Amino acid sequence: MTLYEITEAVAQADHTVTITWSDGARGVVDFLPTIDRRGWFTPLRDPEYFVSTMLILPGGAGLTDCDAMR
Repeated sequence: MTLYEITEAVAQADHTVTITWSDGARGVVDFLPTIDRRGWFTPLRDPEYFVSTMLILPGGAGLTDCDAMR
């Protein structure tokens, strides 16, 4: 199985992210169900914070927020 890198991720205020992979595939992921679990995810409930902190991990391996990289 070939794993493709994330080449673009655009976070939206509704807590969705449009993700584009290196093979050209594109999809939309709704992160709100995960965020609503609270705990570590609670700060991401703020739409401005969610949009402004979304990062692609090195090598396109996944997504994180910039505070998690500290």
